This record gives sequence, C-alpha cells and structure tokens, in this order.
Amino acid sequence: TSNVSPDNYYKSFYWKKYVEPQLKNQVSPSTTQNNDSVLTVLGRWAWGPCVGIAARGNYIYIGNGALFQVLDVSNPYVPVISGEYLTEGMVEDVRLKDSLAYVCIGHGLLILNISDAGHPAAIGYIAMSGAVSVAVVDSFAYVRSGATWWMYIINITNPAYPFLVNKIDVGNGFPFSEPIAASGRTVFTIDGSTHMVMVSNVTDPYNVLPHWYGSSNAKSLYASDSLLFVGMGTKLHIARIDSPGSVFPISNLQIHTTITDLVSVDSLVYCTTEDSGIIIVDISNIQQPRKRGVYKPTIPPATIRDLEPQIISVFENSIYCSYANGVLSAKAETPDSLHLRSFFKTGGGRTYEMVIKDTYLFAAQGAAGLWILDISNLEHPHQISNVSIGGDIVDVIVEDSLMYLLGNYEFAYLEEDTTQGIWIVNIANPEQPKILSHYYGISKYVLRASPIQFAKSGKKIIVMHGTRGSFPGDSLLEIVDVSNPLEPTCISVFEKNFRGYRIAANDSIIFVATDDKGLMVINVNTVPPHQITSLFQDVRSVAIRDSFIFTCKQDSLYILNITNPYYPKRVASIFVDDEQTDIAFSQNFVYVAHGDIRVIDISNPAHPVEKAVLEQGETVFASNDLVVFDLALQGICIARNNLITSVLNENISTIPTVIQLSQNFPNPFNSTTQMRFTLSKAEKVTLKVFDTSGKEILTLLNNVLKEQGVYEISVDVSSLASGIYFYRLSSTKEFITKKMVIIK
Repeated sequence: TSNVSPDNYYKSFYWKKYVEPQLKNQVSPSTTQNNDSVLTVLGRWAWGPCVGIAARGNYIYIGNGALFQVLDVSNPYVPVISGEYLTEGMVEDVRLKDSLAYVCIGHGLLILNISDAGHPAAIGYIAMSGAVSVAVVDSFAYVRSGATWWMYIINITNPAYPFLVNKIDVGNGFPFSEPIAASGRTVFTIDGSTHMVMVSNVTDPYNVLPHWYGSSNAKSLYASDSLLFVGMGTKLHIARIDSPGSVFPISNLQIHTTITDLVSVDSLVYCTTEDSGIIIVDISNIQQPRKRGVYKPTIPPATIRDLEPQIISVFENSIYCSYANGVLSAKAETPDSLHLRSFFKTGGGRTYEMVIKDTYLFAAQGAAGLWILDISNLEHPHQISNVSIGGDIVDVIVEDSLMYLLGNYEFAYLEEDTTQGIWIVNIANPEQPKILSHYYGISKYVLRASPIQFAKSGKKIIVMHGTRGSFPGDSLLEIVDVSNPLEPTCISVFEKNFRGYRIAANDSIIFVATDDKGLMVINVNTVPPHQITSLFQDVRSVAIRDSFIFTCKQDSLYILNITNPYYPKRVASIFVDDEQTDIAFSQNFVYVAHGDIRVIDISNPAHPVEKAVLEQGETVFASNDLVVFDLALQGICIARNNLITSVLNENISTIPTVIQLSQNFPNPFNSTTQMRFTLSKAEKVTLKVFDTSGKEILTLLNNVLKEQGVYEISVDVSSLASGIYFYRLSSTKEFITKKMVIIK
C-alpha cells in the first residue's frame, strides 16, 4: 500500500543528473546513429534487497534496493509505505539524527529531510566511492568505504553543504564486513588488513592517529555512550570506552556462531547471526554476560528460510531486522523471547527472468519470489502481488491465465524439499495469484543438481537440472506433461554429464547451451530423449525465433538457420565483446545481455548490425518497442527502443531482399483478410500470426518450399478476439513482420 506520487517515486535529482544520461545516447562506434537516442528510459521499479534499516517512533526507515522508504508501523501487523525517495544508488546504510536521515548509497552520502514522513526530500549530497556504512555524532558523519581503503570524515555542520575534512586509511585488504560505529570523539571500524577493530580518536579530525583492538576476526560493531560491543568470530566481546581513543576489555561470551550485527538496549544485547537467528544476551552483570534467549522466526517459513538476518534496529520494545528480501518486525514481550508481528517484503537481488503479458510484468527475483507489476502507467510501475515458494524462483513462463514457476534451493540434498520443482499458478486475477499445483519431480532424488531453467513446448515443460559447484554428474533434462495443470506428470528423462546455462524449445527439439558439450540439440519426442548433434564449445545462451536460433559463444552472437534442426546452418555472427548469457527479441531487434545490453538490428539476419550498448543489465526481456532489464540490486528499468515503429503505425517491416510481404487487405478487418508475399527465388518459407505478447496464434505456412512468384493466402481469423496482431513471413535468411488489426 502506498500513497506515493509518481513524481516522488520516479523523478529525483540524482536520476536526472547522473543515471538517465548513461541510458540515453549510448550508441556503439560501429553504428551510423551518431548522437541519436536509441533507448529512452520511461520508468523503473526500484525495489531491491533490504540491507539498511533504522527505527524511530511509529516509523522505520529502510533501504529497498535503490529506494529509501518510510514505513508507517503504527499498526505493527500491517506496515504501510508512508513515503519514499529514489536514491539512484543501492541503499547500503541508514542513520537518523534529529529530522535527518544519512543514507549511504554506494557512490556517496545522501542527506534526506524526514520531518515529513510522507515526503522525504534530499537536502545534501557528497560523492565518495563505495560508501556502505555511516556513523553520525554531533557535526560529523563518518563513512566507511567498501570499494577503497578509506574512512571518510565529513563535516555536516550545514547538512545542505557537507564537505570532506579528512580520510583515514583502513587497510588494503578485504574485511569480513565494513561496519562503523562512533561514541563521542571515538570512531570504530574494522581494518581491512588485520581484521581487527581500528580505534580512532577524532577530537582533531585533521590529525587522526588510530590504534588497534582485539583479535583478527572482528565482523560487527556497536557503540553506546560508554560501551563497545564487538562480534569477534563466534564471541561477543564487551569493552569500556573511558576517553576518546581509549578502549578496555571487560568480558566476552561464546555465542557459537558468527555475529553479523548487534545493538544494545538497556541491559540487553540483540545479536543477528549467520545461522541461529537473533540471540538475546543479558548484560545486567557486565562482567558475566549470559545468553538469555534465541529467536529463530518460523513464520512465514516460505519467506525467510535460510536467509541470513543482516541489520537489526531496536526502538523501545520493537525489534526490526532486515533480510535480503524484506523487513521482519518483532515485539520483545519478555527479555527471553520475541513475538513475530509482520514481514514486509522488499525486492530481491538479481532478476532471473522477466515476462510481459498485457499490462503486467512478471519478474522472478530468487528468494524475493515472483513479483507481478502493473505497468499500465510506464512511468510508475508498481507491484500488485507476490508469490513466494520458500526457495529461489529462477524462471517463469506465462501463458494465458497460467503461470509456471521454477523453484531452486541450493542446499537441498537427498531429501524431499518443498522449495524445488514446478509451481503452476492461476493468474486470471494477477492481483490474487493462486497456486494450483506443485510438482516435485526428480528434484528430491537428485544428489548434486538443482533445476535452473525450463522451457515449454506445447503441453510439455522441459526442466534443465544443472550441476552444482564442481560436482560431476547429475545433469539432466526432465520432460513433464502439464496438460492437466493440477497433476503434472513426468514423461521421460535425458541424462548426461554437462554444465548447462540456458535452454530453448522448438516443437519437440530442445537446444541446450553448455560450456563443456557446446550447443546440444536433443529430440524429446522419443522415450528416452536422444541427442541429435552438438555445435561449438563453451556456449552460454540460446534463444529461438521462427526458424532461426541465436546463441552466444565466447565473444560473438551466432545466428543459425534451423529449418532442418538436424543440420543447423550458420547464417551470420556479430562481435558482442563478452559471453552474453541472456537473449531477447522484439520485432527486428535482438538484445543480448551480460553486464551490458547490446541492441542488434536483425532486419536482415545475414547482416546483423549493432545499434547501441547499454552499460548495465544481466537479464533482458522485450515486447514490441519496450525493453525491460534488471539493474542488478536496484530494481527493473523500462525503456523504449526508438528504432522500432510504434504499433500504432501501419507497418513494422524490413527492407526485403529475397522475400517481400505486402500489407494485408482489408485492414482493419472482421474475420477474413488476404495476405500477399513475393519470392525472388525458390525458398522455404514460414508464415505465422502472433499476438502483442509474442505468443504464436496461427501457423499458415510451416517451412514450405515455394517457387519464385507472387502468392496470396486467404486467412480466416473468426476465432480470434478484437485487437492488434502481427504476421511474420520468414525464409532461411530473413523475415518481415507487419501489423494487422481485427475489429469485431
């Protein structure tokens, strides 16, 4: 629930100043587009992992990917979004002081005015590389960098104009974590070289001489007015702060697990841990601290299972703990126990797969579940529902009123695990998705593999189980009959040792991209399935469009003709600089992604041309002129390909060489229309009709040999609903797409 306006959600000074220019005018030197804008950003959904949190009164202030969000918890069982601010950087840490929030966003420290909880507003900013944690005392902010070897001292006397006072070398190694804490004129952080606590007297911020405290396995810190608490290995260490820079050990307690974060309230210390939830320590006798209780939330198990609690914040008797996929709210009813009140879901990390259907975007975000977004207003996409299964959702297929989810759980070994397999979900009402069935299949029998991707062909789903880590074997394809969505059944299994990445289906022929067996071509219509052939080596991606297959090998995208899948023929290749792992299509363009996204014109498949390079994105999906891609930990971006003619225009066409396709007549029409095409030589051609989501509706010709000449086909579409459709004529080397409109 949110009362946030599109302006507050989408338009921020940092987006306009720093990010949008990176997304526009990104044209490859090899293209003749010069300064034209190929991709125009329309909007974004900025939700992501929650790794920063602070609490005060009836509000908690969290990082949700690139969003700073204010949650109203006056009703602790139903948190409500009160306000938010798009920071344009992953929110790494949040600290409150008076009416201001100091927010680390990776590339700097952002200072927000939060006096109006519904409208947080930026008042100051200072850039610095790798800002991940901050402590604020009096007129100074101390910022720890995770990308450099520095702790920055920032003067915030005037928060609107913060300025750098000094920077302190904190070691050139890689610390277990980058926490920072301050008490008066003493600042504590962890040395990257020694992994000890670095203690700095900052009475004179221009002349700081640090010294070191404790052993070499410190990971977490918290400082009160007079006490320092340190998580060192599996022990909680307590020390006294007597004067600036002076630390004296008092006691320690064996916790038996690594402490990831901690906070002290009165006579209690709450410690988040790697595998034991929240441990409560009683320090009423500071010389003899004792474990008072352990809280491992079990509700909702499908939401936070095996996710490590990261940051903890306490206000009065309320405890808030951030996870990678949300914020847990609990109440301290007694010193030994906590009572779960709510779990507010945030976005996830990487978006594994995306699908657009009608005005909805379906995004598989691992442990954060499957998010369904309403994109009817492209400038203000917003989440309407979420499906969680307990493990990671790594793939999604959407067809009509059904959605298929693929679940993966990395630590499932030799046990029936409810987090793996196929989920079939009814999405007739996307705001209230309903799970119809869950198919375990062979997941519970496979020792060292998990389902990592699937493809659908007709009523069959082919699940690729990939080998984990360096373990050999157990790689296979599982063919599942889903004609009855309530009772999916296994048809057959293809077993072979391979390390798979991507899978694509074309009728009964399956293409599997592997790094050790190349591009495997497999017939799954036989029992058991059998391999037809293999191509190349070290293949990371594969996708099919009509009679063409697109696959990335090393630094090039290859286009193959699979009119005869037993003998694929290479049509062309184009340099793409890296091993691209995701491929999407839209009209006459292909998008390949792996860290960056390359926009390639395939109007003539024999001569692909790169049009632009976007310097971010691991996952990409395209529909008509829309391109959606993930921003790593910062949500999903929606852009328009300006080189694609709008669906409102009459033609979406290419410049033909061997084949020509005329506009259908009449158009618009009711039930029948005529399609005419011309061949300049004998050619095998395919003619198909698709809806606006790219789903194949009709096959009029399927790889039929036609002699040179002009052909006209009468098409009856009386069974189709009113709307916009596309028809595509393809030969062995090129294809042409045009639009038609049915009005009834």
